[in-house]
Amino acid sequence: MSQNLGSVYKRGRIWWVTYNVDGTQHRESSHGTRKGDANRLLAQRIAEINDGRFVGPANDRMGWEEFEAMVKDHYAPKRSRERAEGALKHLRGRLHHRRVKSITLDVLTRYRNQRFVEGAAPSTVKYELAVLRKGLNLAVRSGKLLRCPPMPEITVENTREGFFEESEVRVLLGELPHYLRGVFEAAYLMGWRVSSELLPLRWSQVDLDAGWVRLDPATTKNGKGRMFPFSLFPRLKTVFERQREYTDQIQKQQGSVIPYVFHHNGRPIRDFRHAWKVACRKAALIGKIPHDFRRTAVRNLERAGVSRSVAMQLVGHETETIYQRYAITTERDLAEGVAKLAALGAGKETTTVTPIRSAGSA
Repeated sequence: MSQNLGSVYKRGRIWWVTYNVDGTQHRESSHGTRKGDANRLLAQRIAEINDGRFVGPANDRMGWEEFEAMVKDHYAPKRSRERAEGALKHLRGRLHHRRVKSITLDVLTRYRNQRFVEGAAPSTVKYELAVLRKGLNLAVRSGKLLRCPPMPEITVENTREGFFEESEVRVLLGELPHYLRGVFEAAYLMGWRVSSELLPLRWSQVDLDAGWVRLDPATTKNGKGRMFPFSLFPRLKTVFERQREYTDQIQKQQGSVIPYVFHHNGRPIRDFRHAWKVACRKAALIGKIPHDFRRTAVRNLERAGVSRSVAMQLVGHETETIYQRYAITTERDLAEGVAKLAALGAGKETTTVTPIRSAGSA
């Protein structure tokens, strides 16, 4: 090899290569005892340098541990941190033994297929691979990886169509622990997200006298603030008044200030999944999820005739496309629509239409 581009040399029984990149000298072992191995490695590095694809031998050996730490740092300040860490846990089980550069489309396709065999939902696997792709792109941007491999295709059948009827809500609320009833009734009436919007809600964001509750921009999924007036919504106003009375009672017992609107004896509610499943089982509502309240609220706004622009602001949908996914039409809605049409026709008198005759006709 030319001395201007690099050279090979022997250290003990192993052949090494040396080359320069932007004035920095790099030395790298070929891990082989034959000179030809070193020549091929040097030729590869020179080609990468000339094509602008060089990332360096140290970064080329990026392992899973370093990769996972980088991804966790990225998601640390985000609301999706816990979900991303759950995805990393599944990815780690299959990929922790690999160098990041060896993660190819074939590897990811096998990962996808194995997760399906384990019973994972397509949407879950798609999210796991999305977290992986984010990490790979971060590695590329930081110069620790040459390129991000393509991801296997996953078809997700959109969307869930679960919602609650009023009778079901009342039964479910009766089966829930008392400290969860307020937050889920609010979710049913408002359509706000339970985990990210209602549970972190503080009393500083509620004005009982004026009758409104607001979300700060940093606390919403789309990054925009939101208000929900409830002075003319007696049932929702009652929810917040009951929570205020409950909070005052606990504050008096404990002698401390409780900032949260929804809490369990003054402590923030972190996990309600077990209580939710038990209540759904007792109420014979197997398969229901809290997010069904959001779909139900949208449907109720549609039934009430609230304009779409106002409804989107109330529930926090940024685009009409997303809103329409939640505006579920049921057989009952269709039947009610036909009944209204029939009633409209029945209320009108029959009118005989006489055709206009031409000027020359009798």
